[in-house]
Amino acid sequence: MAQASKLDAESTDHLNRLCLTPSQHPHDWGEADVGPQVPRLMDGWEHQPAFVLGPAPDILAGNSLATALHSGFEAFGNLARNVFVDPAGRAFYRE
Repeated sequence: MAQASKLDAESTDHLNRLCLTPSQHPHDWGEADVGPQVPRLMDGWEHQPAFVLGPAPDILAGNSLATALHSGFEAFGNLARNVFVDPAGRAFYRE
């Protein structure tokens, strides 16, 4: 599919990551990508769910309330996957 779509190496890698099952996808927030200060800052927001999206839109960091809010999804690693692939997305994102 990547060749037919003429994807570059970075896009092909991202496509391959999206095709992983939830059990194959690592569940780390990628603190190295956002720095340790960002998760600490978001953890201080006790009444506001928050997460940081990368350009893919991979979820790079999130606070405990965001994790709890998205607990019905198979994995909380990519927003596009949650919206379009995960069965829970249909009920969560009604519009």
